[in-house]
Amino acid sequence: MKKIIKNKYLIILLVFSIMRGLIYSLSLPPWGLLDEEQHLDYIIKVSQTGIPPVVGEALLDEEIIQSVLETKRHEKFHWPTPILSGNGIISLEGYSYEGYQGPFFYYIFAPIYLFLPGGILDKLFIIRIIFIILSSITIVFSYKICKEIFKFDEKASLFTGLLIVSLPERAFSNARISNDLFLEIISIITIYYLSLTIVNGISWKNSIFLGLLGGLGILTKITFAGILIIYPFTYLINHKEKKIILKGMVTIIIILILSIPYVMNNYYLYGDFTGYQSFVRLYETFSSIWKPDLNFSTLFSSMINTFTNFWIVWWMGSVAVSNKLLIFVWGILSAISLISLLGIMKYLRIKLKTGLEKMDLVIFSYIIIVMIFIFLSILGFYQGKYPEIQGRFINSAVFPIIFLFVLGLEKIKRSSRIIYLTSFVLLLLDSYYLFGYLLPYHYYFSQFFENGEAIPILWNGWRVAINQFLNNFRSDKPIWVLFLFTIDVLMYFTIFVIFNVNFFNKLINKGSIDASN
Repeated sequence: MKKIIKNKYLIILLVFSIMRGLIYSLSLPPWGLLDEEQHLDYIIKVSQTGIPPVVGEALLDEEIIQSVLETKRHEKFHWPTPILSGNGIISLEGYSYEGYQGPFFYYIFAPIYLFLPGGILDKLFIIRIIFIILSSITIVFSYKICKEIFKFDEKASLFTGLLIVSLPERAFSNARISNDLFLEIISIITIYYLSLTIVNGISWKNSIFLGLLGGLGILTKITFAGILIIYPFTYLINHKEKKIILKGMVTIIIILILSIPYVMNNYYLYGDFTGYQSFVRLYETFSSIWKPDLNFSTLFSSMINTFTNFWIVWWMGSVAVSNKLLIFVWGILSAISLISLLGIMKYLRIKLKTGLEKMDLVIFSYIIIVMIFIFLSILGFYQGKYPEIQGRFINSAVFPIIFLFVLGLEKIKRSSRIIYLTSFVLLLLDSYYLFGYLLPYHYYFSQFFENGEAIPILWNGWRVAINQFLNNFRSDKPIWVLFLFTIDVLMYFTIFVIFNVNFFNKLINKGSIDASN
């Protein structure tokens, strides 16, 4: 940790990551796409009662409902306003339907919520800011894995972190309140300790850590089970160690102690261990769940969408769309990814001939993790869990994906330029997506929709349009958020972008740098 604190280049990357994340979290409308009101309601109910909301019974907190209506959340997304409260039939969105999710994240933030100042919007944006700060943990552990496990030079270690920071889909999803960020953080910490145990063996301390992380992962989100599948692989590699069976039992017992109360409570309340069927039953009281047919066409399409939407999802309300610019960028990313894949195949082919080292087994474990989460993402799509495949569903594997991407490119000439070009293209695309499309969609064009129906656009010139946009942008944010957002944008697009471009250009040309200077 001392080396990280002394590494000014990593610190700059972390600050850049936070400044970039704040642009999203401070500018996007409150109560956004990722069921933000339900996730915050879970936190509020735990802070009030100490227990999670029961799916199908608990309704949204009245303060949240009032804020959703006052900020015109549905108008911002061009949607009709649903019935959120009252004596009549309440729509799906009026229910607190995330109560089946693992409680760890919500119990951590419940006491924090109680001590936050201001009204509901102030608390919402403060938690968003905390999220962005916490998201830098992923970058720290990305750097640690690259340096400690794989002995990467400074260049490759920082470029791996930069690529993770540059992902538009990750920036978008981490800017809203949900349990996805906690899952990403616990996942990369677990991957760090799994990598350590594969390379250095399993100590008693690591077996305890893996047990704690495994249990907390399940208590965060049940899809963490995708990483648990790697645990037997890790212990099998170290099967010749003394007391390996006892160490494995310690890990399993800790996981069971932490997770069994949660899964049994789900079974008691909802009739299944994951609890997801409670949401299905609630949803189906309003409409049927759409499930795609399993055939070659939909399977191929879902695989393509898994790749493209890992980088960025171009939202039009709640529908993912594409355009010529996106297709062009996806084409570039596909070509670079193919080059990376060929580099990995070449690397592994050589290693299989010369003999595998433990570090190579770590790489194989990353490949397995990536394949597992791609499978789970596509499986969820076919089960009707979501109408759009999104990158956030495989955020548990965000580090293995980017690491393998960098590793493959490192095996070719001029890899640094290609990696930097990828980051630069993603950052440019991201800036256009947010400022050129997403914010105008929410804060200008939304005024030409009424109860979800389009009305004629009245154009009165750029000055009027800009004033209308700014008035709408200011309408759903506390004053301090607007002030902080202004400062953040100025710093991001001047000091930090300029410095990072200059720094990484030097890094490309020099190859490696001394982090202590």
